Amino acid sequence: MVNINESGVSINKSNTNRNSNVGINKINQSKSKSTSTVIKNNNNNCSANTISNVPKQGSITQTKPNINIFQTINWHQYKFTINLQSIRNIKLNANNVYCKYLYLPFGNKLPHLTDPPVNIVDSNEISLPYSSYSYEFFMDPMVLSNSLESIPLEVEFWQNNDQLNREIKIGQATFFMNEILSMPEISKNIKNKQNFSVRQWSNYVPVFSIENIGVPLEKLAELRIILQMEDFGLVEDKPSPPSRQNSDSMNQTTPTPFNYRKYLCK
Repeated sequence: MVNINESGVSINKSNTNRNSNVGINKINQSKSKSTSTVIKNNNNNCSANTISNVPKQGSITQTKPNINIFQTINWHQYKFTINLQSIRNIKLNANNVYCKYLYLPFGNKLPHLTDPPVNIVDSNEISLPYSSYSYEFFMDPMVLSNSLESIPLEVEFWQNNDQLNREIKIGQATFFMNEILSMPEISKNIKNKQNFSVRQWSNYVPVFSIENIGVPLEKLAELRIILQMEDFGLVEDKPSPPSRQNSDSMNQTTPTPFNYRKYLCK
């Protein structure tokens, strides 16, 4: 502002200073904005660099130890004997009757047959010939226990019908063999051989007729079964897993039931 007085023209310094201060403040504000913009850009660049430097998840490679599960199993050597001793309380008359059973967890693929066939008549008790069979195998104790508890043994009764020239299934006994695990364990020692333990179990199992349409299920007899399990302990030399080539060759050379019956009678 210009004031006219007696001495002449004078300049209002306060207004000039105020205007100059306003200009300086505007300059400082613009500088601070530009500075903050630079800082933000720098932060963005830093974060971008940080993200780019982080390795991708797909590029991380983890090396797992090579563990042979087959060799980590606690293999035990077992001998499991199934003996179909006799049948009693018979409620049918049939000729040429034999029993057939197979327990796949023990490794065999062919069933065992009692031979020769017997004639079943109303009687107190009839013995079954050639009714015992022993399975020898390697297995983990826990696997054996689970198998006996979850998979039953099925003993089928078959009849050779000469008139019809065919075989007829007339009955079946089904039961679980895990009860042998609760039997007392007896330790045995054979000279010049390793120690082993034995468990035995025996009982009568009901035999039922085959369920057909319109024919009710009926109890035909009682089958006496004797089980014996021998445990030869932990195997130091782990058995090798079966190769696919050997399993294929076994399937190709599987004998017919007739040849298998002759083989059992030797």
